[in-house]
Amino acid sequence: MTFTGSAHFPGTTCTGTAWFDRTTFAEHAEFTGAQFSDAAWFDRTNFAGDTLFDQASFTGPAGFRRVAFDATASFDGTGFGSETVDFSATRRWVPPGPAFDWAADGAGRPANIEPQDWPPPRRSGGVWLGQRIPASFIGDWSHRPVGG
Repeated sequence: MTFTGSAHFPGTTCTGTAWFDRTTFAEHAEFTGAQFSDAAWFDRTNFAGDTLFDQASFTGPAGFRRVAFDATASFDGTGFGSETVDFSATRRWVPPGPAFDWAADGAGRPANIEPQDWPPPRRSGGVWLGQRIPASFIGDWSHRPVGG
């Protein structure tokens, strides 16, 4: 799913599972004060514009795995409940990273926020930063057809 303009969900209440997996928000995305009473999945989502989850509430588990924050992102005042909220293997977030109610090094972070080593490792272009690319992936790919 792609939102080509700004997407606004302030104060929205989601009573069932909220699925935003692989969604692209091309501009501003606002979830200020949104209530997620069940699971909320934002895995592999691209947030291209400023993103606000300020004062939102997550009661169930939530996933932000492999997410990309390409502009300012804020989770100020967000309630993360007691279920696991996973930010593992983020693809991108612009420095200094999303704003949370804890220190950039993870001090004060609730125990249910993953990964335990904070900040999360970042991915770039499908390769873990710092990971060596296997020799079998290196070579001239110009002769390969697109999509095959």
